[in-house]
Amino acid sequence: MRSTNSQILLVTLFACGLFTIKCGTNLLPTATPSKAINIATAANLAAIIDELTDQFSASNSIQTVVSLGSTTSLAHQIENGAPFDIFVSADTEHVDHLIELGLLVAESRRIYARGKLVVLTTSVITDLQDLTAPAIKVIAVPKPEVAPYGRATVDAIKRLNLWSSLKPKIVYAQNVAMSKQFLRSGNADAAFTANSLINANDMESSITLPIAKNLHRPIDQALGIIATSTQQEAVKIFAAFLLSKEVQSLLVTRGYRPAPQRQTTTN
Repeated sequence: MRSTNSQILLVTLFACGLFTIKCGTNLLPTATPSKAINIATAANLAAIIDELTDQFSASNSIQTVVSLGSTTSLAHQIENGAPFDIFVSADTEHVDHLIELGLLVAESRRIYARGKLVVLTTSVITDLQDLTAPAIKVIAVPKPEVAPYGRATVDAIKRLNLWSSLKPKIVYAQNVAMSKQFLRSGNADAAFTANSLINANDMESSITLPIAKNLHRPIDQALGIIATSTQQEAVKIFAAFLLSKEVQSLLVTRGYRPAPQRQTTTN
């Protein structure tokens, strides 16, 4: 059986205590079954990570524990000794920084997917200029300081010279999943989020506008194995699983662009 913990990690996590969580929700594992691997996973994978880990565990008999959060938050957890085995990030910068600190195995660095940015709204829009309409009063954006999709959002808005018009409407969410939730809860009229989080209900009830990739920096999403992990062999199998043709094809159908076929490691 697979043990999973897919709650969203907040930046206040350590206020609850790193190894012994006593705030009502066990956000980080304190003990895991034999051969389980602890996976720190960026929030844009929320809609698919359980399916992926189910497939992995079924074919490899290795259990998984999943913790979802913003990339920056998870990176900070790793810097402070969180008991993860692999970091599945939403960018390359945080992985590279942790490699520089000696916290990730350099040779394990791989781009496993390329993200697609979209804006989700209940209003009829055909381009980002339409977000300046008076009817759209609040726009949810993943916080750029912690979320790569948020940085891409700011890139796109500024590239189109819309920043001064849209900035007063923006409210920041901790990650892409929370940005989408702002719209779903009625607290925003539009939300920038990851294409991978758009489901059938969103397609029926909302307008989804893809953001052209030339408007923002690439959302290359990298993984890296934690250097101190005691599950090195098991986690290598999981990393290879994410890069397999089967999983890469699945990721494309779920809203990602495929990872590059040729990659170099960071030394």
